[in-house]
Amino acid sequence: MSEERYEIRGKIGQGGVGAVYRAYDRNLNREVAIKRVLTEEGFDANDEEDEATKALLKEATALCSVQHPHIVTVYDAGVDGDGPYVVMELLSGRTLEEMVERGTMTWQDFRETAVQCLEALIAAQELDLVHRDIKPSNVMVTWLPSGKFQVKLVDFGLAKFSSKPSLQTIDHGDAVFGSIHFMAPEQFERIPLDQRTDMYSLGCVLFFCLAGNYPFDGDTAPQVMAAHLQNDFHSLREYRPDLPDWVCQWVEWHIARSPDDRPRDAREALERFLAFDQPVPQTAPVAVQAVPAASLPSAGEASSAEGGLSRLTGPVPVVPAASTESQPVAADAPARAKLLTGPVVGEASPAGDSASQVPSGAGAPAAKEETGTVPVAVPQPITPPPGAKPSVHTSAQVVRATGSVQTAQFNTPAAPVTPEVAQVPQPPQPPQPPQPAQPAQPAQNQSSVTAVKPVKGSGNAVRIAIAAVLTVAIVVIGILLVDVMGKQDEKKELQGLMQQAADSSVTDISLSRKHVEGFLAAASALDFDSEKGAVYQTLYLGSSIDGTDIDKRIAEFATTENITEQVRVKLFQVVGKRGGKSAVPFLMKFAKSSNEEDSVASALDAIGKNIAGEDLNALYKIISSTQSANVRAAAERAVKRHLQGQTNNSIAARDLVVAFQSSMESKPKETFLRLLGVTGSSQAEDAVEEALSSDDNTLKVSAYAALANWRNDTLFDRHLESMIGEEEKFLRGHAFESLLTFLSGDAEFDEASEKKMWTALSKELQDELEKKKFISTLARGSEDWAIALIEPFRKDAHEETSFLAERAIEAMKNREK
Repeated sequence: MSEERYEIRGKIGQGGVGAVYRAYDRNLNREVAIKRVLTEEGFDANDEEDEATKALLKEATALCSVQHPHIVTVYDAGVDGDGPYVVMELLSGRTLEEMVERGTMTWQDFRETAVQCLEALIAAQELDLVHRDIKPSNVMVTWLPSGKFQVKLVDFGLAKFSSKPSLQTIDHGDAVFGSIHFMAPEQFERIPLDQRTDMYSLGCVLFFCLAGNYPFDGDTAPQVMAAHLQNDFHSLREYRPDLPDWVCQWVEWHIARSPDDRPRDAREALERFLAFDQPVPQTAPVAVQAVPAASLPSAGEASSAEGGLSRLTGPVPVVPAASTESQPVAADAPARAKLLTGPVVGEASPAGDSASQVPSGAGAPAAKEETGTVPVAVPQPITPPPGAKPSVHTSAQVVRATGSVQTAQFNTPAAPVTPEVAQVPQPPQPPQPPQPAQPAQPAQNQSSVTAVKPVKGSGNAVRIAIAAVLTVAIVVIGILLVDVMGKQDEKKELQGLMQQAADSSVTDISLSRKHVEGFLAAASALDFDSEKGAVYQTLYLGSSIDGTDIDKRIAEFATTENITEQVRVKLFQVVGKRGGKSAVPFLMKFAKSSNEEDSVASALDAIGKNIAGEDLNALYKIISSTQSANVRAAAERAVKRHLQGQTNNSIAARDLVVAFQSSMESKPKETFLRLLGVTGSSQAEDAVEEALSSDDNTLKVSAYAALANWRNDTLFDRHLESMIGEEEKFLRGHAFESLLTFLSGDAEFDEASEKKMWTALSKELQDELEKKKFISTLARGSEDWAIALIEPFRKDAHEETSFLAERAIEAMKNREK
């Protein structure tokens, strides 16, 4: 690094293997941040420092490849006599950790933070970049000149380009990098990581922003680790009853124990968020206050304070803030329709109680008031730093209301209210010359219309003509008014049904054909100002009162109308949740003919267990012909659900063997092999044996997946024998994972056989990773023999394994009680 160019002005911070300095770039006349690897006696390029050098330069390469407004920008990188360095933009602001010190986030600020973080991760994930160390201290909050805050994701020091899962890096002391409170379970287990690992960490960060507490916590590091591994956390709803349930469920979706139960990537997470989010109308700043649980209204009584429902049901009441300061905060307790995956209760926080105190320590519990035994976090708005000009983005601006419908926009300047009747000023008239005197005329009313002298005999005709015109006008206006009134009444009726659907206690909504058509039209209208989540939820809960086949009509509409793919996918999800058989012909026809990848996959998933036997061959053709991994996986799930619901799969097994043997491409062949395992037939056994004996490793992996799908214990010994004989570590890993899946799945065997198989597997564990996975999987039960199998691991030489065994046994014994 040229000392002539960069002037070091002081140290900003220091981590485990690196330090960051404030510097001045003399060439470009700007301040920058320079990151260096720490060395005790100068740079000597030994093995340890060489790894740090590679990691740092890898960070620079990663960041140079991701140019995004929400990711720190890298200007330069290299190696000099003092070691490697990276020159990046100098950020002036606070970390999220520092922001939460003063209070948890308001809804409005949280929305901005979540969206900006996800947009940053979308850009990174497009390049197969996994950050692996997302935590509040690695998310910077800076301010633009307008006062709007901007989120920046920093420190990609642990990031790694990889289109395949990668293992967690360890530091010099064999400790996992990153903050333990925000690490995914797979990072403790040292198993391959992917984009879903970042989604878990981001979920922990967002939980922390809203609750002021870590989702997974403990007095010691092993306790925190155990909380992650057992997915033991308090619901976000307990901390923030002012938020709609869909927000809490969305955050908790990210921190699911299994990666398969999380968002597959940032794009899916953001799409789901935006699908259920709408601006929150309000006419003045309101304060979110903690209230007794008994004071909270039921879902049916809750005010509709957010999204399209509030716009449809009228203006939102203004709740004056308890404080005299005019600080904008987010609207309290938005009432939302339920997500299709679970109930949502819209609750409002009535005003009247005094605000709680703000917490004062990073990671400390949020300020609380008693709501029964539930601690409630008190949100505080993010405001510009002292001395900066006030933000023009932090207030909710009310837009003109029309009739009883009121809308609002956030983060935009207030629009002037236009009066109902505009008064247009007239230009001054020039003075008129004097006019000669006129003969006296009968007095007449003053008017801007020049009087016309009537023609003799035409008075009655004129009056009749005028009367006729007025009559026609009145009739036309009457017709329009009737049409408008009719539509208003219909709209109010739909609004009432959506409000019913927002009540978590309601499980059935009576719908007519007219209602169904109205909701389908609303879902497909791009300008429909209601929250579409409420529309989908009402259709999901609907039952016909006039013989209308709702499942068939939704499927017909979704597969034949010219609608957006996003709406089509949502309607397919509704059909799938409803589970009606009458939708299947439309779904299958669409899946065989459409080129919309996401829509086809959603259609196949919506079939559920209702697929007819004659449709299997069509699904086999889709598996063989599609180039989309997403569509192929959906077709595989559809076939698998059908096979699992049958008692005799001999015919299906025969057809699958033919498809397996005739497949020329590897992906379809592997899919058919996995499905053969579900049949558990003798033909499947031969195919699996053939695959296990081959030199094709990918086919071997599919064979283990087939064994994981086996429906009885007839091949367990062969399964275990094959795992023991695997010399390649990654193949043994697949064999071991498939054994765990088989033993913890839906296969049919008695308890004595189960105990025998678990005991046999326990004797073949090779390393700490297998031990921990064995303990975690077996600990889901509470049988005495299972506890006895875990007991020896309490004395394991590896501290993490012994601690995990103790916690597992404790949980199993408590479960017995």
